[in-house]
Amino acid sequence: MRRFHLLFASAVVLDLVALALVLVAFADHAGTSIPPQDATPAVAAAHQAAVEQTSARLVESVVAAAVLGTLATVMIVLAVRARRRERAVAAHSIGTVLQRE
Repeated sequence: MRRFHLLFASAVVLDLVALALVLVAFADHAGTSIPPQDATPAVAAAHQAAVEQTSARLVESVVAAAVLGTLATVMIVLAVRARRRERAVAAHSIGTVLQRE
């Protein structure tokens, strides 16, 4: 039972980390996506480069979140299998004790 709770809690933490990554990247992108008013061409070009850089970070964080979500799903599946196995062993041991009596 402890293994189930440990794996499930780890999966939840991975999902929360993935969510935080996406939120931080989105906030960074939203902060730089407002174009400057009456900017010189150099400032406009620098702003465009910053928008492209934050867009790339946003895509990277979404991909990282997908990978972490996949790992979390695998951990939950392993936790459920471990829980089933533990219950089956416990039921089998109870059954053999009852058969002896």
